[in-house]
Amino acid sequence: EREWKMMTPLSIKPPKRAYHSAWIIGGSDGFKMIIHGGQSDEGKGPNSAVADTWRLDLSTNVWTKYSSDPEAPSVSHAFVGSISNSSAVLFGGKTESNKLFGRVMSFDTTGGWVAVLPAGRRPDRRTGHVVSYDSDAGWMVVSHGMNWRGHFLDDTWTLDINTGAWTCVAGTTGGCPARKSGEKFPAANAFSAFVSTGSQ
Repeated sequence: EREWKMMTPLSIKPPKRAYHSAWIIGGSDGFKMIIHGGQSDEGKGPNSAVADTWRLDLSTNVWTKYSSDPEAPSVSHAFVGSISNSSAVLFGGKTESNKLFGRVMSFDTTGGWVAVLPAGRRPDRRTGHVVSYDSDAGWMVVSHGMNWRGHFLDDTWTLDINTGAWTCVAGTTGGCPARKSGEKFPAANAFSAFVSTGSQ
């Protein structure tokens, strides 16, 4: 029978925060949770956003803070797709000034944060979206959310990690190009994803 239990860190720990990003990595040395950003009492700007990245070893309950990185995004409400046991991709969220963040950032446990610069059409800046990673196709999938006007979005996009190209595969909002009558979305049946509603 599974049950919740309190984990007591055996080390320094991150400052209290909310609306941060979190993902799990695992390898021969066990599973670890990585968190980044969010809102904190130590944050900056109207959004009180922070840009620190921490790792919790789930075997030893020890937190480790990654070195300060000038490229690290200072964002909250961002979502991350874990690509491998050492890397992940972040998209969206809110900046220190409470504006929507539209850049794509990749994180590597040894190399830190790097901006990804996709060419061509791309999804609108957003928050409240969901992100997942299709390891078979090599795509990050971004779906739904809310734009800067507070309008809900119904679109779904894929980002090819190898080529850096965005493709809208479903929806009519969020920057998706208008389609002619009968025109199908590219790769619309190449993957499945589940999106659940949030609070009402």
